[in-house]
Amino acid sequence: MVKSMTGYGRARETRNGRDITVEVRSVNNRYLDCAVKMPRAYIFAEDAVKSLVQKHVSRGKVDVFVSIDSLGAEETVVAVNDALAKSYIDALRHLSQLGGGMVKEDCYVTDLARLPDVLTVTKADEDLTVVSADICAVLEEALRAHAAMRETEGKKLTEDIRRRVDTIAALTRLVEERSPQTVAEYRQKLLDRMREVLQSTAADEGRILTEADVIAVPDKGTGEKTALSIIGPLAEGKPLLYCAAPMTRDPDCLEAAYEQNARQIAALLDEGKTVAFITLGDPSIYSTYLYTHRKVLAMGYEGKLIPGVPSFCAVAAALGGGLCEGSERLMIVPASHKDVSDCLAVDANYIFMKAGREIGRLRDTLAEQGLLDHAAMVENCGMETERVFPRFAEAPADSGYFSVVVVKRDGN
Repeated sequence: MVKSMTGYGRARETRNGRDITVEVRSVNNRYLDCAVKMPRAYIFAEDAVKSLVQKHVSRGKVDVFVSIDSLGAEETVVAVNDALAKSYIDALRHLSQLGGGMVKEDCYVTDLARLPDVLTVTKADEDLTVVSADICAVLEEALRAHAAMRETEGKKLTEDIRRRVDTIAALTRLVEERSPQTVAEYRQKLLDRMREVLQSTAADEGRILTEADVIAVPDKGTGEKTALSIIGPLAEGKPLLYCAAPMTRDPDCLEAAYEQNARQIAALLDEGKTVAFITLGDPSIYSTYLYTHRKVLAMGYEGKLIPGVPSFCAVAAALGGGLCEGSERLMIVPASHKDVSDCLAVDANYIFMKAGREIGRLRDTLAEQGLLDHAAMVENCGMETERVFPRFAEAPADSGYFSVVVVKRDGN
C-alpha cells in the first residue's frame, strides 16, 4: 500500500492522574528526521518517544508535540525538621529563664509550625518508567491516527499517479500514430526552408550559415580546421558535425569516409535540420565535398552547391593580374599528379593547384620547358599565413599544401 509522507495524528488520554496529549505531524523528507517537543520535566522520555516513532515511520520530517497536565497525579509530603524544631523549643525555654519568671511560657504547636523551615512540603518522587510508558501509550494512539491519514493520502496519491500514467499512455499512442506524419512534416519543413534559402543562385553565404541548424566541417584528422577558422563568428553557438577528410589516396579509405559523412548528414536531415557544409574556395573545383554531396543526393535528399571564390581567382588578385585575356586558353592542373609535362604541350596559360609537395618537381619541369620565369606562386591565399612569390623560382621548396602556381606563356 502506498502511504503519503504527509500526515497528522492526535491522541489524548488520562493515565495515572496525568492528562497527556500527543500530536504527530510529518512532511516529505528524504530521510527520517524526528524532533520532539515536550515539558522539560519529562525530557527523560525523549529517547523512548523517538524509538517508538522510528518503528512506525521510516522516512519524513516528523514533529512530535507532548503536553502533560499532572495536577491530579501530584502527591505532597509534609515533613518535620526535628532537629530545627527542638532547637527552637530549647531556645524559647532559655528565653523564658532569662526573663526570671516575668515572661509567660505560652507556646503552642501552631506557633512552632509557623517558625521558618520547621515544616517542609515536597512532592512525592515519580516513577520515571511508568511516566515514560504512559507517554508512549498515548503516542501509540497518535501514531495510529497519523498512519490512517497517511494511508488516506496515499490512496489519493495512487489514484493521481494512475490517472497521470493513463494520460501518458494515451499521449504515447497519439505520438506513435502521428509518427509517420511527423516525419513527413519535418521533411516538408526542411524542403521549404531549403527552397527559401536556396531560391537564388546569388545567395548570401552569411545567411546560409546563420540559418543552418548544423555546420558540417571537413576534418583532416590533424587538428587543423582552416575552413572553420575562416567563417569565425558565424559558427559561434552552432552545433558542428566533423566530417572525415583523410589526406590519403587509398580509394577504399576515401570511399568509407565519404559514405560515413553522407550518412551522418542524412541522419540530421531526417530530424528536420538543415546542414551547411563549408569548404575552401569553390565546392565544384577539386573539392572533396563533391563525393559526399553526390551520395546525399543519391539517398533522395535535396541539396545545392553554393558557388564560392575559386582559389586561383583569389591568387590572381593577390598577384595583381589576370589569368587569361582575349583568346588565351586556361588549363587547370592538379600538381599533385606529379608528371605534368604532357599538359605543357598545350598552348595555354596554366594553373597548378595544391602544388605543396611537388614544388621541386614542378619547378624543374617548368625550367626544362623554359616557363620558369613566367611562373608566380601564392601560398595559403586569403589566410593569415599568406605568402606571395611573384617569381616562382624564389619560392621555398617546403611550401604548404595550399600553394597555387600561375604560369602565363607570354609572361605578362
